[in-house]
Amino acid sequence: MSRKTHSNSVSRIEFSCFVHATEEESKVTNAVLNLFPEELREDVTKNIYKMVTHGYHGNPIVILRVLLSSEKDSENTFSHIVSSLSEDDFQSLVSTIPERFDHGKLYIRVDKQKAYGGNVSLSESDDVIRIVVSLKPHLRSPQSIENFLISLRKAPTRAA
Repeated sequence: MSRKTHSNSVSRIEFSCFVHATEEESKVTNAVLNLFPEELREDVTKNIYKMVTHGYHGNPIVILRVLLSSEKDSENTFSHIVSSLSEDDFQSLVSTIPERFDHGKLYIRVDKQKAYGGNVSLSESDDVIRIVVSLKPHLRSPQSIENFLISLRKAPTRAA
């Protein structure tokens, strides 16, 4: 099941995370993919960008990035994420909009381990998947963003 929205409020969405030498890249990739609606995962898999860098002690670190530039897919993905949050996490997201929003972008961090298990949970730790949601210009005040988040949460669910 996926949420279909048509409010045209998200212009793009970007995901990024680190894969440390102690982690299995395939598991981290699956954690990222779990944040997308089921019907988008196959296409997203083909568009994961990987960059290898090295840590302070020379250990390899892979940076995974996914950018959705389709407004429809971006909005449906964001709706999927928002509707997957627990009520407590949703309320936390809403109450921290002023800290998370800057220059048209909403910044969210979700727990990488929980995402691997299929759960979307906000986190402020270092072991996260970073999500940057680019919002359209009509969403600039905390109240307008809150109303948008609530509308995503209440969006009707229907089969893909």
